[in-house]
Amino acid sequence: MRRALLSAVLILEGCGAAVRGGDPFEAQARSALASMSVEFQGRQTEDFFARFDRRDFPNYEAFRESVRDFLLSNRQVTLDIIVDTVLHEGGEASVQAHWNRGFLDEQGSHRLQEGRCEFIFR
Repeated sequence: MRRALLSAVLILEGCGAAVRGGDPFEAQARSALASMSVEFQGRQTEDFFARFDRRDFPNYEAFRESVRDFLLSNRQVTLDIIVDTVLHEGGEASVQAHWNRGFLDEQGSHRLQEGRCEFIFR
């Protein structure tokens, strides 16, 4: 399985979540990542890419091109983003996570990939 590391700055606009007895910022981050996963799987690329702050994302264009190529080349894509740790201070949160991705490649073979990532929410 291939491993990858992604570091990105995401925008939490429109990702509010009601939480009882929990951390509202963590709930918003989890909700945003769940929505991102759905957009990726549903090939809603414009919505998916709109979550990233291009100014603070090193190599954003290469990432964008890579995601587009992946989605064009593969079918039945699933993506699970699992939150490991959420740290926040003030209006910013750092989310350490790992992901699992399944898909059918161009030859029809089922593939699995995994990786680690970090997201910064503002």
